[in-house]
Amino acid sequence: MSAVSAIVLLCKLAVLVAAAWAAVVDVRERLVPYTSMAVVAAGSTVARALLPPFWPSVAAAFVLFILLSLLAGTGAFGGGDAKLIAAAALGESLSGLMTLLLEIALAGGILACLYVVGGWLCRRLAARGEAGGGAGAGGALRHLVAGEVARMRAREPMPYAVAIFAALVWRTTPEVMRCLYSVSCSP
Repeated sequence: MSAVSAIVLLCKLAVLVAAAWAAVVDVRERLVPYTSMAVVAAGSTVARALLPPFWPSVAAAFVLFILLSLLAGTGAFGGGDAKLIAAAALGESLSGLMTLLLEIALAGGILACLYVVGGWLCRRLAARGEAGGGAGAGGALRHLVAGEVARMRAREPMPYAVAIFAALVWRTTPEVMRCLYSVSCSP
């Protein structure tokens, strides 16, 4: 493995770890930490700088950031999510950017479906008197779902960093595997 391939691999892994942390914190607190956004942006930027063209990706990520910030200003989704998506976009080629956005949207749709089903199941269990949190993993899962249902009822936002992380895992795993097996670390 070349030095450039090793650096690209480390950057992509750092992006995944930071996005995973963002997802965990977003589920717990409905916030995306600035540190995770910074690591995603830095890792994406270094990886893209080593896999040219660089400046068109930066320009596209900047335009995306402006558009997503405007949408976040309307309350369509969180500002942290807009920044995290733009940070992840820094690592994409122009041709890969639309694919990344589509993957994030699909992961967000799946997450929304899980929220709908989870809310339905929680209401059904509560109606049957089974919603009490028992011991073990099942009780912990019911507790998590019940907490998320309560957040939905309070009209709190969905933790979209989970969808962003899922899309990055889907998109990055084949690239990381190619890098690990030294086939190539291509954009």
